[in-house]
Amino acid sequence: MTCKGCGEGCGEKRKVKVYYARVFPYTEVEYYWVALGMYGDCRLRASEKKVYVGEEYKVSLNYTNTSFRFLQGKLYVRHSDGYEETLWSGRIYPKSAVSYSTEVTAGDEPGKEIIKFDVKPLLFGGWTTECSTTVKVEEKPAPPPTPPPPPPPTPPPEKPKVVVFANDIDWDLCKDDLQECLGDEYELVWTQSKSEYEKYDRRIILGGPKAKVVGEEVQKICDAAEPCVGKDLCDELCKKNYTMIAIAMPTDLSGNYDCHDDEHPVTLVFMGYNRCYTEHCVGRYCDDLKDYLKRPDFVTKATNTTIKECEPEEEQPPEEEEPTPPPPEEKPKIVVFANDIDWELCRDDLKKCFEPDYELVWTQSKSEYEEYDRRIILGGPKAKVVGDEVQKICNEMKKCVGEDYCDKLCKGEYTMVVMGCPSSGGRYDCRGTSYPYVLVFMGKNRCYTERIVIHYVKYNCEDMKRLFEDHDHYFYDKTSKTISECES
Repeated sequence: MTCKGCGEGCGEKRKVKVYYARVFPYTEVEYYWVALGMYGDCRLRASEKKVYVGEEYKVSLNYTNTSFRFLQGKLYVRHSDGYEETLWSGRIYPKSAVSYSTEVTAGDEPGKEIIKFDVKPLLFGGWTTECSTTVKVEEKPAPPPTPPPPPPPTPPPEKPKVVVFANDIDWDLCKDDLQECLGDEYELVWTQSKSEYEKYDRRIILGGPKAKVVGEEVQKICDAAEPCVGKDLCDELCKKNYTMIAIAMPTDLSGNYDCHDDEHPVTLVFMGYNRCYTEHCVGRYCDDLKDYLKRPDFVTKATNTTIKECEPEEEQPPEEEEPTPPPPEEKPKIVVFANDIDWELCRDDLKKCFEPDYELVWTQSKSEYEEYDRRIILGGPKAKVVGDEVQKICNEMKKCVGEDYCDKLCKGEYTMVVMGCPSSGGRYDCRGTSYPYVLVFMGKNRCYTERIVIHYVKYNCEDMKRLFEDHDHYFYDKTSKTISECES
């Protein structure tokens, strides 16, 4: 329903408000201004009132020829640099309408872009401007000056380095605890090379006399400690008289370990009965021994404490396997034949209705579409991917309803159509009573297709499910209602 009323724009500008009321799917009233030309109603808009040189802006035209004359129309823009560009031209029939939109690139000079829509009768009469608008073109502002780069940061003072001699497994287990213990005071350097280890004054060894890579070096330290402690600590560890041992052992100028030396750098050794105990040894004794990296002395720490998680687990009898539950019952599938854009627009709404009881399968392949008994098609006869198949269904439905809904949709007599068609002998048959059964949702454009899906999901969900299960009669519904947001 449409009505016109003169408002503040009347007078010299020849403008009126045009009110539109729609009742499908809900009642809504809106309006916009149109210019009253000599031959019709004109609405000409530019997306921007101000642009920079060389930028793009959108121009849209809606013109209704209210006269009984055949007109020649021309939409053009006179750019700020004086160049005139024709955007559209064509014939306008009596009592018909033209809608057109395009992107325009502003001129190369500051000034004003003048956009006009002119018409003239085909037989007699000259050009007259039905409506116009302007866009201001300005120079692009200069970019802000680039700030000077910040001065390079002052490198932090170099930390003293502590070499960690260990195999890869013990290093992965203990490195976080060592770093937390030594903090930011030292830089840890891990190595598995004996020659690399001997280059450093401050040293840490992880592992016992049987550990890979470090075992021989640990035994040498145990031998050097025996004159001071009166026993072979490595042998005591292997017999499990101790579970964890930590040693601070000085090294003399000749590179030999010496428990009587208190002047030269020390090597810290953390060893356990197994890898788990070695890890706990670091956590237990590192804080007690780390100061000896600065003030050399011979120190030993040992314990025979057992830790449950480090002990081998007792073998448990095998548990009886529980029977495998039966797989969940497979849902029947509905194929959705649609191009990617229509599927994205309608997917969530279709799932609301069907997915509790069915599994939706989207495809753009006609061969895959034909493998299923329950089918949905989204889009009209001009839609990508599905257009030919929709036209075949329209041709079949015409035998039962007397109308070609595809043709009516393309001519604008209908805006939205829903069709349900059964099959017979593998072909569409509006009088058939067998599978496959197809539901087609099509609109004048994608927006209308989405709206008819939303409406049927909201109000007719259970009816659509029954059509898929009964599949014994054809079905159709159509409307010519317009939706303003789908017309722009």
